[in-house]
Amino acid sequence: MNKKKTTVKPEGRIKHMLRTNYWLTPLLLVSLVFAIVFGISKIPDLSNTIQGWFEGKITLKEVRKVSYDEYLTLKSENDGTLYVVVGQESCEACKELYPVLDKFLKANNNENQFNIIQIDVSMKDEDSFKDSTLNESKLSILQNEIKDYNNSALSSPTIIKYEGNTIKDLQVGSCDYSTLLDFFDVR
Repeated sequence: MNKKKTTVKPEGRIKHMLRTNYWLTPLLLVSLVFAIVFGISKIPDLSNTIQGWFEGKITLKEVRKVSYDEYLTLKSENDGTLYVVVGQESCEACKELYPVLDKFLKANNNENQFNIIQIDVSMKDEDSFKDSTLNESKLSILQNEIKDYNNSALSSPTIIKYEGNTIKDLQVGSCDYSTLLDFFDVR
């Protein structure tokens, strides 16, 4: 007798394999659950990242957010090194920098204890900032300070390194982990 050989279409190969090898289905399901449970724990701040994707913003977890007035007070009282992250919630370059900066701070801040804060310069509407202590004239003071330092405009994001009340360095825009090591003098 001739047995008729059945051919399986390419799109049905996986279904056919699962039907003929019944033991494979539970193995694949257990492997998938294992990969999800142990894989997600390795991704830092996954919930923050996913929330940021849906809301169009990503925030810094490792940096204390302060009002503009608090920033001015901390800066005036500063006698060491103070790092100030200036950014906006919906800024594309901020979305690139913030996860890298969080990762850097998680890995390095315990030993170095960076004095680092964040001010948000996001606009609530055309005429006002989300930070009620911030206004155009106050922001122009910071803009002029940066312009006096290196003849450039305030950009988002910018990390400002103060020694006392004086700007010593700027990191403008998004950057990689290696650049942060150099900027924070960790190497």
